[in-house]
Amino acid sequence: MDGMVRSVLLITGVMEALADEKQLGVSELAARLDIHKSTVYRFLCSLKVLGYVRQNDENAKYGLSYKILDLAGRILSSIDVRQAARPIMERISDKTRETVHLATLEQTDAIYIDKIDSSQPLRMHSYIGQKIPIHASALGKVLLAWGPKHLLGDLLKKDKLKRFTDTSITEPEALQIQKVHSQGYAEDREESVPGVRCVAAPILDREGSVVAALSISIPSQRVNDERMGSLQKMVRAGALRISEHMGFQGYLNLNGSRLDSTETHGL
Repeated sequence: MDGMVRSVLLITGVMEALADEKQLGVSELAARLDIHKSTVYRFLCSLKVLGYVRQNDENAKYGLSYKILDLAGRILSSIDVRQAARPIMERISDKTRETVHLATLEQTDAIYIDKIDSSQPLRMHSYIGQKIPIHASALGKVLLAWGPKHLLGDLLKKDKLKRFTDTSITEPEALQIQKVHSQGYAEDREESVPGVRCVAAPILDREGSVVAALSISIPSQRVNDERMGSLQKMVRAGALRISEHMGFQGYLNLNGSRLDSTETHGL
């Protein structure tokens, strides 16, 4: 392996290890990454000079600095879909008082890129940057339905899918991704988080390609079939409005019925 490439991989490993823990010492990092302590120390010194790592004066351990948040913020602010989605997310949040998420694909993972918390005491615990199970979440199913064909193909080849809750779908064919595509939205019924239901819809660009997915997450005790139907329509309307900002000029189906811009009023 090229020396520079190896250095990049190792320094990335150092930062990821520090992200998992509040603080780590040189010896702890060396053991965790299986590299020599002198190499770890050299990388830590470089990151400290650059401002991405700070050292605790009391125990000499290292942790990530707030500069990493500034970097993450600049990356997120450069994502056009996040900027287009934020006002719609805020309106949905105001109307529903529930948690609203925005997620996108990162290679084979679904990941939250924005979130508005529920204004009610009982809410979903999640965070921007969190990876979510692609087969056990409404957001993930939407990204599978409109995403790269190879991603869905690889998933369907598996014998079993990982179980997260008692209601997780572990049989690939039972995901009914074609149905998700035809109806224009996906649901999960406590499939990734116990006690939480979710409904999501795709955000498409001018080419009709999925760029993200929008969702509303609700504690199961606050939703019935009637309210879920209302939330389905709202998340689809919100996703369509964001898609229009991204240049999309089509419509999203719900059991064969057309949802167009006339149904996105108020969002």
